[in-house]
Amino acid sequence: MAQSFLVVGPRWIGDMVLAQSLMMALQARHPGAAVDVVAPPSSLRICERMPEVRDAIPLPVPPGRMDFAARWRLGRSLRGRYDRAFVLPPAWKAALVPAIASVPVRTGVPTEGRWGLINDPREAIGSRIEQFAGLLGEGAPSPRLRVDHARQGRRRRELGLAGRLAMVCPGSAFGPSKRWPAERFGAVAAALIARGYTVGVLGSPNEAPLAEQVRAVAPEAVDLCGPTDLNDAVDLLAAAELAVTNDSGLMHVAAAVGTRLVSLFGPTPTSLSPPTTPDATLVELEMPCRPCIRPVCPLGHRACLDAIAIEDVVAAL
Repeated sequence: MAQSFLVVGPRWIGDMVLAQSLMMALQARHPGAAVDVVAPPSSLRICERMPEVRDAIPLPVPPGRMDFAARWRLGRSLRGRYDRAFVLPPAWKAALVPAIASVPVRTGVPTEGRWGLINDPREAIGSRIEQFAGLLGEGAPSPRLRVDHARQGRRRRELGLAGRLAMVCPGSAFGPSKRWPAERFGAVAAALIARGYTVGVLGSPNEAPLAEQVRAVAPEAVDLCGPTDLNDAVDLLAAAELAVTNDSGLMHVAAAVGTRLVSLFGPTPTSLSPPTTPDATLVELEMPCRPCIRPVCPLGHRACLDAIAIEDVVAAL
């Protein structure tokens, strides 16, 4: 009988893409296994593009909230369905659902005193993807998201994205400390347009102001921050020859569909969660205050990103 696994996934899209490595390793070790993922809606939708995942279960709790009652109801509804759970987020509350669901083996890192909630403890060693796959004691296969080519072609026509395609992705949901200035993305977009590319500015609807700043410098760039969703992002990044990104979720999506990358790293070290593709150029500066891994620069100057010159990024293209 095939085994059933529950994965408690992270809230960040990029980390969820990296978590596919664990799902791939589970299917390799247990062919035909049922792998379900529970996570906040903010990251859960990317699981639709993971063939290893059977069911994506929304966690009905806003980010940062405990809401024990909602976690209790979800855990009770999942009782008796799983042989083993893998808890990826480090927070104490993330381990509640599989414990309430009485999953017999609950694997994770016992951070925040989660002994008992986690009864199969592991160490957090290496990069993020190595930590996730390491919960199973396996190597880390590179994520590979499924591309819907029919949808891709239709959306390209609807959005006017003809010819050679490049994407610039000026956002980062983590916070402003990870965002290279949007007007500099505009300068990069203008350089790509001059080389014959059709350039899309890709991001969430919340990042529409960044797209406006890009288009103020490169008005021929196509604003995709309103009319596209996460499924579109997967397909359009797969269609692009090149993507220029911050250290962001879209960077990991692009890597997981095989797109060539130029990515800028500021407060985060490239060793923590680099793109899982050999076809990537990482642009960073060495500074005594880096890395801080803070969503807002604690020193107020953002020099780790702001000191990266446009010319250096254009040269990396």
